[in-house]
This record gives sequence, structure tokens and C-alpha cells, in this order.
Amino acid sequence: MTSEHDEAARPGPADPAGDESLSEAFWAVARELRERSAETLAPWDITPAHLRALRTLSRHGTMRLSALSEQLQIAPRTATEVVDALEARDLVRRRPDPADRAELARILSKLRD
Repeated sequence: MTSEHDEAARPGPADPAGDESLSEAFWAVARELRERSAETLAPWDITPAHLRALRTLSRHGTMRLSALSEQLQIAPRTATEVVDALEARDLVRRRPDPADRAELARILSKLRD
């Protein structure tokens, strides 16, 4: 014998409208976070992607661009574009690896102080 309380607690069939509103809420929160991040970083003229790269370089030190792209889980070309932008802002320096032809990126020491 079941009570009314047991019936209310038992999951029913999936509600497609509920799934849709959850999805809409998720994307609304993601959009809001993106907008706030952009506003917060605007005074420094960097994007969230730039910040992720700076944090990674700060944490791991000098890295090859290929290692940076792997760490950030982005395409190597995208990593190059991010480092280009950071180098243009004088936030990172690129230098050749003496052992081979790969380029290394390192965060400028003034950011660590």
C-alpha cells in the first residue's frame, strides 16, 4: 500500500519542457559568466582565453607552444594567436628553444612580482 507522499516522491516520466528550461538556465548562466569575465578583464585589455594562458604559464613556467595548447586543450594555431596577443601586450615573451626549432613562451617576470 502506498501513500500520497510516496506517489509524489516517485519520479515520473521525463518532462521535456523541464529539460528545456534547465538547458536554457544553464546557457543563461554561462552567458552571464562570459559577460562578467569580459567586463572584469577589460581594464587590462585581455580576454578569458588570455587569462587562462597567463595562469598556465604562471603555474608551469616556460613552455613550448605545443605544450601550452595541450594544457589549455586548444588547437596549436589558437595557442599561437593567444601568445601573439599576449606578446603584443608585453605580457609574455617568446624565444627559440636552443635544443630544437620549437618556440617557448614565458611569462614576463614583472607579472610575477
